[in-house]
Amino acid sequence: MVELPGLSERSEFSPVVIRTDFTDEATWQETTAERERSSLDDGGPAQSYDVVDAPELDGADTDAVLAAISAHEELWEQLSVVFVADGTTMRAGHHALLAVTTLTREDFDDDEDSEGVFRSFAER
Repeated sequence: MVELPGLSERSEFSPVVIRTDFTDEATWQETTAERERSSLDDGGPAQSYDVVDAPELDGADTDAVLAAISAHEELWEQLSVVFVADGTTMRAGHHALLAVTTLTREDFDDDEDSEGVFRSFAER
C-alpha cells in the first residue's frame, strides 16, 4: 500500500492536488504560483487546496493514484475528484493539472445518471 502523507490532515472542502512528478522543482513552484494567481484573477480570495507530495507514485498512472487514495477509505468517500500534477503538467507550457474522478458507474442509481462519467480529463 502506498502511503499518501498529508492526505488525512486535509481540509474537508479543499481540493486535493497529488504531485506525482518530481523532475523539476522550479517548474513545480511555477505551477503552484500560476494556480494561486488564477484564483486571484477570479476576483475572490485565493483558493485553498491541499497538496500531497507522493514520490512513491512518481510516474504512476491514474489507476495507481486512485488505488493509493482508495486505501484511505474515509477520505475516498469524501473525494469525488482529485487533481494530479504529473509529468505532463510539468512539461506543458500552461501546467494544467489532470482532473480525476473517484466516481464509477456503480456509484449511480441507474445508467442514465451515470451517462458521461469518465475517469479522467486528459486533454490539456
